[in-house]
Amino acid sequence: MATGFHTASCLRRALPVIFAIGPAVLGCGSPAPRVGGSDPPPDDGGDPGPTSVPPPGPTHLDAAVSGGTGARTEAADAPTVRAGAADTAAMETGTSDSAAPDGAAGGPSRCPGAGLLICENFESGKIDPTIWRIDGSPEIVADKAARGTHSLHMHITPSALGSRLRTTGIFPITNNTVYVRAFMYYSGAQLASNRHTTLSEGINSRQRYQLGIYQQRLHTNYNGPEADAGPVSRSPFPGKDRWLCIEWMFDGSATSQVRVWVDGTEDTSLHLTGRTMGPFSTLAVGAQQYGVDGATYDIWMDEVAVSTSRIGCQI
Repeated sequence: MATGFHTASCLRRALPVIFAIGPAVLGCGSPAPRVGGSDPPPDDGGDPGPTSVPPPGPTHLDAAVSGGTGARTEAADAPTVRAGAADTAAMETGTSDSAAPDGAAGGPSRCPGAGLLICENFESGKIDPTIWRIDGSPEIVADKAARGTHSLHMHITPSALGSRLRTTGIFPITNNTVYVRAFMYYSGAQLASNRHTTLSEGINSRQRYQLGIYQQRLHTNYNGPEADAGPVSRSPFPGKDRWLCIEWMFDGSATSQVRVWVDGTEDTSLHLTGRTMGPFSTLAVGAQQYGVDGATYDIWMDEVAVSTSRIGCQI
């Protein structure tokens, strides 16, 4: 199981809880131009849902946005910051919680001046409706952060399977290859073997590259019309109740591969090859649960960064 390829047919029934990378440089240089009030369509005129049978029920977020018109009004969609009591005084300045590698987390945000395509630190306390499209009910909180004082929080329950932010605009991108870095904190129910949480997708009109957690291990996957499969890590999930620095590359060039680094070290067992990807139209980052087992848990994301080359954990 840990070394082989897993046929993740349940990816097609996934309920997205994803926030996707937008078309602006947030806190790290001049913003990229926004084209109109809505996201540009992918190759076939729309953001794809799962490639086969859509998930049942009215909570499927892909269905909720399939007819969307772009950015929404701030009054309706910008989540209110939940001030909450900080876990500790140090946490309020991004210095608490165990975090790796050394020096990667803690202190103020490092997004300003980073010079990346995108670097989102959530420090404004609200989501810019001209950049992000909101699905579900994510909230920006001020009681937990990898750096600075704010992060994006998703509370997952059997009846509220998630939320996401998404937009497009950074594609087409050089070599059809994107590198992403995010600090992630998982807390709550243990990672059950039948639960799958997708953390990121690189999407075009018919295909997806995916990074997630499956069988209590990280997992990469290709989802397309001809296959739905990918490797599961040989190593157990690297840790609950602490900030993890996770980096991944979705390479849709002729090389066509997925690579993953955790706390600065590559997990080579997650190296996915052998597929051919079309041009990406959307990059999604966040959390997406299925294989419901009655669990309740929380995921926070902070310092989400995107570039055309590897970013590392120190920026």
